[in-house]
Amino acid sequence: MVESTYNWYWLVDGLKDAGFDVKQANTVVMKRYDGLKHSDDQDDAAFLAHLLRLGILPTGYVHPPQERALRDLARKRFNWCVVGLSMCWRWKTSWRASRVTGSVALPLSACRAANR
Repeated sequence: MVESTYNWYWLVDGLKDAGFDVKQANTVVMKRYDGLKHSDDQDDAAFLAHLLRLGILPTGYVHPPQERALRDLARKRFNWCVVGLSMCWRWKTSWRASRVTGSVALPLSACRAANR
């Protein structure tokens, strides 16, 4: 069982090559992690192992190596779209505020192009 962290593909590939059945723990849907202030890796590992023994461990899909590049590209594109839209929102609110205060506004042409 692997808890998803940044750059964990090498670990999954190594364990699968060694013949282990690898499962990815989906910690987002586990109630124990909501509001948990003090925890360490040993407590987390014991809790995840307990859920795995009970057969109620929420798991995620482990993408094969040939699918990972496309998945990472789609995730990166989504993140860039979110960043671009948040910047447009800031520009629009800044422009509206500048109309009220009389300060210099940023052009909205980039936002209009991004909203198409």
